[in-house]
Amino acid sequence: MSRVGRTLVGMFAELGSVPVALFTNSATALLQQIAQCESFAAACAAANLPGGATIPVACIMGAMGLAAAANAINNRREARKAADEFKAMAGQVTTIEQAVASLQSVLQRHGLAPTPLSPAELSSLAATLQNQDVTRVDDGVAQRMMLALDAAGFATAAHLQEVEGYVKETWLRTLHLWEEQRENAQWVKDADARLHAALARIETNTNLLPDMKAQLDELVQRTPAPAATLLAPRTSNFDAANITPNPGFKGRTTQLADLRAHFERPCDGAGKPLARGHRVIVGEGGMGKSQLAQRFAEQFADDWEGRWWIDTSPDLHLASVRALAKLLNPTTSDTATPGELRNIVRNALWGGKRHLIVLDSFELADAARPNYDLLQELDPGAPSCLLITTRDQNLPARFGPHLDLPVLPPDEAVLLIRRDTPRLQPTPDLPHNAALDKDLENLCRHLGCHAQAVDLAGAWLAMNKGLAPAALLKELKASDAATLALFDRADLHGHAPRYAATVGASLALHLPRFRGTPSWKVLEAVAYAAPDNIPAESLAKWTTLGLSQVQESLRLLAGASILWSLEGGEHGAARIHRLMQVVLRVLFRGDGPGGGPGGPGSGEPPLADYLRALREDYRGVEKHELSPQRTRMLPHAEAFLGHADGGRGGPGTPAAAALLRADVALHRLIIGDYAGAEADLKRSIDWGESQTPRDERSLAIWYASRARVRQDRGDYAGAEADLKRSIDWGESQTPRDERSLAIRYASRARLREARAVAAREAGDAASAAALFAKAKADTGNALAWWEKELPGDERAIAILRQDQARIENAERGGP
Repeated sequence: MSRVGRTLVGMFAELGSVPVALFTNSATALLQQIAQCESFAAACAAANLPGGATIPVACIMGAMGLAAAANAINNRREARKAADEFKAMAGQVTTIEQAVASLQSVLQRHGLAPTPLSPAELSSLAATLQNQDVTRVDDGVAQRMMLALDAAGFATAAHLQEVEGYVKETWLRTLHLWEEQRENAQWVKDADARLHAALARIETNTNLLPDMKAQLDELVQRTPAPAATLLAPRTSNFDAANITPNPGFKGRTTQLADLRAHFERPCDGAGKPLARGHRVIVGEGGMGKSQLAQRFAEQFADDWEGRWWIDTSPDLHLASVRALAKLLNPTTSDTATPGELRNIVRNALWGGKRHLIVLDSFELADAARPNYDLLQELDPGAPSCLLITTRDQNLPARFGPHLDLPVLPPDEAVLLIRRDTPRLQPTPDLPHNAALDKDLENLCRHLGCHAQAVDLAGAWLAMNKGLAPAALLKELKASDAATLALFDRADLHGHAPRYAATVGASLALHLPRFRGTPSWKVLEAVAYAAPDNIPAESLAKWTTLGLSQVQESLRLLAGASILWSLEGGEHGAARIHRLMQVVLRVLFRGDGPGGGPGGPGSGEPPLADYLRALREDYRGVEKHELSPQRTRMLPHAEAFLGHADGGRGGPGTPAAAALLRADVALHRLIIGDYAGAEADLKRSIDWGESQTPRDERSLAIWYASRARVRQDRGDYAGAEADLKRSIDWGESQTPRDERSLAIRYASRARLREARAVAAREAGDAASAAALFAKAKADTGNALAWWEKELPGDERAIAILRQDQARIENAERGGP
C-alpha cells in the first residue's frame, strides 16, 4: 500500500467504523466499484456492510485525494478534527455527490483538501491504491526496498524534497542489509525481479535516485549462483521477541499430540495442510501454558509458513504488537494507535499462507473494547490459526476449543525434577532406582506436581549435591504451615493460593543464598518491572550495580530457574514469569519460610529509586531520537507506577511517581496516546493539589502540559482552563519567567481562535468577537516579548506573525 494509502487508513480508522481491510489488496476491484455507486445503500451493499451500521463508504471515497492525504501526514491534529466533524454529518449524506461536496467543505475548512475531486479522479486513485500491496513481501529486507521505491513512485513535484531524504536513507540502509544476505542467492534472484518491476514504475522520477538501478544490478552480479541449500527468509519473530528454545522442557506429550491433531487436516490440491481452527490452552499460572505453546510451534515448525508470538497481556500487549508491526512493516508510525498496530499485523499476514499466531497470556488488553474484538483485529483469517494461552477458564468457545492444562502427571513431574542431574538419573542398581523414583515422586506430589514449583525444586537439588530428595521433602513439610498462612492472606492478582504457596515454598529454598548479594537487588527490580524483556543495562541503572554484576546475577538466577537470562539487546535482558513475580513480592514483604535475619522478608522495595532512574529516560521531550527507547521502556514505567499506586515503596515514592508520570505523559502525547497522557497528568495534578505545601511550579507545568493534551483531543474549554491556571501562577511570580509565559500566551491564542471559529459557526457572534479579541491580545503579548528579548530567533517570530495573520483573517471570515 502506498504512503498515501497508509495515511488515509490511519486518518479514517479514527472514525472507528471503517474496516481497514477495505484498503488492502483484497479489495482489488472493490474501490472502483464503490466509486461508481450512486447511493448510500448501494455503497454499503458493494462493500458488504450492513446498511446504516457504518459511515457511507462513498463518503470515505470522497476523502481520497493526494493533496488531502499529504497534508494529513503533517497535520494529524486537523485530520482528527475533520474526521470528528465529518462523522457528525455523515448520517445526512445519501449520494456520492453529496458525500464529495460535504467532505470537501470539511477538509477545506481544516486546510486538508485545497482542490475538489472529480469522480474520474476517485476512480483513478482507487486503481492506484489497489496495486500497491508492498506490505506483504515475505522478507523484511526486500520489503524495505519496495517501500522506498513506493515512496519515490508516488512522490509529486510538491513533495519530492520531502520524500527524497526518506527514500535515499531507506534504500541505502536496506541495500546494506541485503548485502549481508547474498548467500541466499535464490532469494536475491527472486527479489531482483520484483524490484526491477518496481523501478519501472518510477521512470518519471529516475532523476530522484539515478544510481538505484545500477546499485541493484551491481549487487546481483556479485551474488553467487543459487545453491542447493538456501537460507529461508524471515518467517518468525521468535528470535526478535526473545522466545528461545527451552532445553529443560519435559513431558506434555499428550497435549502436543492433541494440538498437532487439532491443527492437522487433509491437504488441499496444492499439497498444503488445511487449517482446522483456533485452539485455547487454559490453565492456572505456572502450569507451563506458554512453554507448551512454544514447544508446539518449535517442534512442528515445518507445518507452518510463518510463526509469530504476541504477548496479549494488558501490561505487554501494546509493546509486543508494536514490535511485531514494525518487524512486518518497517514504516509503521511511532504514533500508531493500538488498533492500527493490530490491523498492520493482521494485514501483513493476510493472504494464502498458513501462519501460526501465538497469543500468549491472553487477557483484556483494552478496557474499552471486548476481547473478542481484539482477537478479530489480530486474526488474518484462514488458513492461518491462532493458538491462545490464558488463565481465563470462562473464555467463550468461539475463540476455539479449550485444551485444559492440568498439573503434570507424576511420571512427567519426576522427569522434570530429575533434569540432567547425574545423581538423580536411573542406574543399573534396580533397588536404588526404585527407592529414588519413590522419593522423587513423593517430593513432586507434595509440590502438587506444579511445573514451576517442581522446576525450582529440581534446580535446588542440582545445586546441592549432598541433598537427598527425602531430606528436601522433610524440609518443605516443616515450612508448610507458615507458607500456607502467608499466601492465604496475600494479594495474588488472580493466581490460585495453593499453587502460589507451592511455588513460594520452593522459591524460599533459594532466596537466602542471594540475600545481601547483587542478585538480591536484581531480584527486587525484576519482581516489580514488567515481566518481559527487562534490559540488563536498565537493571544496572535501577539498582546502581555495574553491568557485569547484573549479567552475572542474571546467570545465577537463571541457573536457579527463577528467571530466564536472554541474549537480546546489546547487553542481554531478563524475562520472569508473572506468578514468580507475585510470589517474590509476597516473600519480600512477608515473614514467610526463612523470614527474619538472612531470610526473604526485606520490607518495601526501593521503588522511589527505580522511578527516579526511569525519569532520566523520559526527561527532555525535545530529544525525539530517544522516542523508540522510551517506548520500549514504557511497560516497565507503567509497572513500577502501578506498584507505587498500590502503596508500595515507602516515603518518597508518591512524589517520584507524580514526577515520572508527568514526564511519561509527554511521551504518550508524542506517540499519539492522548487518553493515556491526560490520565497520567490528572494523577500527577491530583497528587500535587493534595500536598501541603504544594509545589506550585510543578503544578503550573503539569497544567500547561494537560492543556496541550486536551487541545489535541478537541477539549478547547478544558485546555484553556488549564492554561489559565498555569498563566495565573506565572504572572504572580517575582521575578516572572517571561519566556514560559510568552509560550503559554501563544498556546492560549490558538485555543481561543479555535473556540472563536466554533462560536461563529454556531451563530454566537458576540462570543466569537470576544474570543478573537482575546486571541489577538495573547499573540500580541507573546510576539512583543519575543521581538524585544529574542530578536535573533527568526523562526519563532515568523511563526507568531503567521499566527497573528491567521487569527485576523479568521476574524474577517476568511478560510
